Amino acid sequence: MASTDWVKTLMPVIATVTTLLLGWFVSNRVSDYWDRKKGRRERSLAAMQEIAELFGLFLSVRKDWDTLRRFPVLEGQDEERERTRWQLIGRATTAEGRFEALLVRLSAERRFADDELDATAALRQAFKALRKGLRENKRIPWGSDGAPDYLAFKALAARFAVVLTQPVTGPPPTVQEATGTLRKMTRTIHDDDWAAVAQQQHLLRSDNEPLAPQRVPPSPVPSSTD
Repeated sequence: MASTDWVKTLMPVIATVTTLLLGWFVSNRVSDYWDRKKGRRERSLAAMQEIAELFGLFLSVRKDWDTLRRFPVLEGQDEERERTRWQLIGRATTAEGRFEALLVRLSAERRFADDELDATAALRQAFKALRKGLRENKRIPWGSDGAPDYLAFKALAARFAVVLTQPVTGPPPTVQEATGTLRKMTRTIHDDDWAAVAQQQHLLRSDNEPLAPQRVPPSPVPSSTD
């Protein structure tokens, strides 16, 4: 009888402790889920900010180089021009290096479809094309907004940015998956024809203009019946 009373006395305590432990466990799991989701979102936004800054850095270097090439060098300014060219090479190399670092981080954070990897590899080659043009002392033929390579670069950059807006779901990539992703992103298959990828992926119209985003029509409001 005494044993039964002891059990009855402890049952409410056991139930309370069990409820508290269960609540703590569920609360921790929910909190951990939202913390991970928030962290992934913050990293995606940081990557978006990085590609936007690199886009601006790339264009500023290209425009500075175009200006330097467009106007004749005055007598006695050869040395100054060469010094400026090497400064621009340094800035282009910095942009290229930061983009490579971004790819390393992204390969460990998310999975990419094959066409996304192809477009990213082409965008990487576009960053390299600027440095190579500077190194070889050649003008980059992007004289206007309608220049085919310029349009292709903008289309590929926009494609890359859209990928970064997609939510990251599922577990993070394995080491093998991340390695494979980085290898495909950094391959040099588009060394000379990177701009053609924008056409192949239908990012440009037949006249090389970027495709306008398709507006989704609003769903019709069902009519009420009396």
